[in-house]
Amino acid sequence: MAGMSLGMLGRLTLAVAVSGLLGACAGLPPAHPQEFSSKLPGNVVTAPDAADTAARISAAVPSALLQLESKLGYAPQQFTILVCSSSCFQRHVPVPGAAAAQADKRIFINADLVLRDQIQGVLVHEMAHAAIEERRGRELHKVPDWANEGIAVWASGVGTEGCDGAGEGAQAHPLCLARKTSAWLDHLTPAARRCWLAEMFTGQPEGVCPT
Repeated sequence: MAGMSLGMLGRLTLAVAVSGLLGACAGLPPAHPQEFSSKLPGNVVTAPDAADTAARISAAVPSALLQLESKLGYAPQQFTILVCSSSCFQRHVPVPGAAAAQADKRIFINADLVLRDQIQGVLVHEMAHAAIEERRGRELHKVPDWANEGIAVWASGVGTEGCDGAGEGAQAHPLCLARKTSAWLDHLTPAARRCWLAEMFTGQPEGVCPT
């Protein structure tokens, strides 16, 4: 999503998103350096009270990047992962209950909400958004929200859990449409999938892509 992508993951339900809390994607406020005092491998910086979760996130970064390259053929070149607890996270991500959010080169992760067994999926999901934004730059608006979310869901396998049993209105939300996009990508031939992904990431399709 242009400006800000929200990870509706783990304990978070889609009801949070569809109630209007996604808001206008106007970007996230700048981080205060004193809040993130420790640096870890994998471009991870952490607040002191989130050090244990940040260490697990740091360890998962290499495999998350490999998964992105394998699935999409693209991974972000420049990114910083900022990890802190809920009180700090909420100062930077104005969406109650969010587990993760991406804006430009920054990925914020809420150490209190991200589930240990979903860390890699969360990273892949948000890194996919970062990669799309990095590649498209000022043309990011040309990537529809459903496609942006769908690519992230397809690459990561997480992000639309709240769509289960959601009402008709919620099913039209980009986060639920992303599930259909992910299923569609699964059914494409490798060549057709590669063509469509290239169009989304670069704006230059490799031939005539499926619609």
